[in-house]
Amino acid sequence: MKDKSTCDVASDGYHKYKGDVKLMTETGIEAYRFSISWSRLIPNGRGAVNQQGLKYYNNIIDELTKRGIQVHVMLYHLDLPQALEDEYAGWLSPRIVILHPLVFGDYPQVMKKTIGSRLPSFSKVQTELVKASKTDPSSGQQAPTQSMGDPHGLQLMLQHLKESYGDLPIYVQENGKLKLSFLFFSGKASSNDSLDDTDRVDYIKGYIEGVLNATRNGVNARGYFAWSFVDMFELLSGYQTRYGLYRVDFDDAALPRRAKRSARWYRDFLKSKRQSRQPVLSSEVSRVGLAVIFEDARI
Repeated sequence: MKDKSTCDVASDGYHKYKGDVKLMTETGIEAYRFSISWSRLIPNGRGAVNQQGLKYYNNIIDELTKRGIQVHVMLYHLDLPQALEDEYAGWLSPRIVILHPLVFGDYPQVMKKTIGSRLPSFSKVQTELVKASKTDPSSGQQAPTQSMGDPHGLQLMLQHLKESYGDLPIYVQENGKLKLSFLFFSGKASSNDSLDDTDRVDYIKGYIEGVLNATRNGVNARGYFAWSFVDMFELLSGYQTRYGLYRVDFDDAALPRRAKRSARWYRDFLKSKRQSRQPVLSSEVSRVGLAVIFEDARI
């Protein structure tokens, strides 16, 4: 990182998850997508499970379930354990595959034993569908600070997925607009950490409309996941860029969250959608990202 920052603490969702889930509830969010960190759960890539890591995921799932928030889990998100990176040279190796559900149509027995009744079960019909699904259509787009993005491009891509792979459910898994934490003029840095992110509001509105247009054209779009619910440590830029609907003050040890204009707009948007009984957009946070779930995708 140019600023020598690390993600040792970041936005500290590990300890602050209860407050964040409460904030999700207050915002009207109905679904939460997060990733399971392979390195946290099985540090060496195989073998012994880190019980503290397992406890964390159990805790956050229980907290979400208690508040009636849907749980959406991503099994892998860019964090291959170092031992496997060294052994296989990462995902470039042809020996790395994830096929159990696609081959057998069910979860591994160890997963069933660990999660128990909280794990949804497959019907016979669903088992055959899972076994037949060789693709998992998803999409992600992020825009640089001055870009308005291309919502129509996303709409066309979703329609292409339908035409190419059939009537499979599709989720837009990451979509966000960054703001630089600092702007540089004549070599001097000035704060760009504003709560007034009107450009992000316009960006999200445009992309949600793009997904809705795709559903109107017959695409089986089930969800939109925006990046991100709170500001965090970004993989390539550290704390120099911000995608969150909620601002995190990284200079304060307590890491307080404050709603940006986009968070207030999103809350009001979800409230108005529920009151009007239109096919809804509900919301989420991914690793702390936010999502919109289409309760009735066909409009």
